[in-house]
Amino acid sequence: MNKIFKSIVLFATIAIPILLVVVLDLFSENEYKKLPYFYDLHNEEFDPYYVESVKCPPNFVDSIHQVLPFSLTNQDGKNVTEKDFEGQIYITDFIFTRCPNICIELSGEMARLQEVFKTYEDVKFVSHSIDPEYDTPEVLKKYAERYQANTQKWTFLTGDKPVIAHLARCAYFVVASQDGETVEDINHTNKMVLIDKEGHIRGYYDGTDSKSVDVLITEVKVLLKEYERKEN
Repeated sequence: MNKIFKSIVLFATIAIPILLVVVLDLFSENEYKKLPYFYDLHNEEFDPYYVESVKCPPNFVDSIHQVLPFSLTNQDGKNVTEKDFEGQIYITDFIFTRCPNICIELSGEMARLQEVFKTYEDVKFVSHSIDPEYDTPEVLKKYAERYQANTQKWTFLTGDKPVIAHLARCAYFVVASQDGETVEDINHTNKMVLIDKEGHIRGYYDGTDSKSVDVLITEVKVLLKEYERKEN
């Protein structure tokens, strides 16, 4: 009887971990299927909401929207283009350093994301200033220091105001504009946008809501696992 019991215990000790791995693997595959492309013409659940809200057509490449090319200046005064993020997953938002409200929350959550993914070389962060006349590279550098940004991972970009506004609308389908002459007239989104290694939008998240950012953290890990499986 003792031998039978020991055999059952031994089998359970070996089998249960294997079963858990199989179940988790199957669950992960389901997770991959839930991470959509914004926007994919072949997807029956194609949602035109963001496109319609900014009145800018998608840049379809092989039926999937791809972020537009750009050329901007970073906090060190260096030119940065979309090619600097090829082969990288990145999370982007739109802020300005004089912002008295949601930018503080956005940048605080971005700092948290930087900490979570500090050991992941292929996960980067990009914050665009929509107040470029004030937000010079020097100002952005001080702002980066305020949030203890590792500028090898978290880049702050500035450029001509119409260029930034067009990039927000037509690359990421979010609002970033100035409707008047004062800081109070600057209108911008609270969204963080998840971009994959091919320049496709894979998700939108409320960057002022820690629970929504928690979802973003999970989905970045799902995306990393997706690439890992492709490589193996």
